[in-house]
Amino acid sequence: MSACDPTTGNKNMSPDDYLTHNISIWNGVVSQTEPWIGGERGEKMLADASELKSMKGYKNSLDNPRKELGNYGKGYEGFGIPEDAQDLDVKLKAFQKSVDTVLATMQEIAALPDGYTEAQLAPLLERLQAASDTYDTDGEALDAAQKVYAKKHNIQLVVNG
Repeated sequence: MSACDPTTGNKNMSPDDYLTHNISIWNGVVSQTEPWIGGERGEKMLADASELKSMKGYKNSLDNPRKELGNYGKGYEGFGIPEDAQDLDVKLKAFQKSVDTVLATMQEIAALPDGYTEAQLAPLLERLQAASDTYDTDGEALDAAQKVYAKKHNIQLVVNG
């Protein structure tokens, strides 16, 4: 049995509800991962890695953000996506995947054993750079798609910050 809106009986979310859901997931993912992706914790980890310092202190710290990533949007499972929001949903999922790829690569760096070498670190940093580039591109594409969808449905977006 699929979920439906108890007030309307609709099985699909309204455009407004779907956009709110989409932006909420995006904001949740970004706030959960910001300390690591572009934030102080990630920058410190990468600075330590570039100096070939021990990664032990980082090894388990990235587990929680990756686990939390999978929890965003669970409350909306079962609701259908509006027909004209399929592309927006694909962009949201691509963004979530790119975030996970960045975090997974950072976990690999954090798992390097004490005494690792530049030769062991370099390919991981290259992969991290590529994953970060994809993250940026996917985030920009999602942001643009949200704005287009909002405009199409005359939904006023509130920008904070």
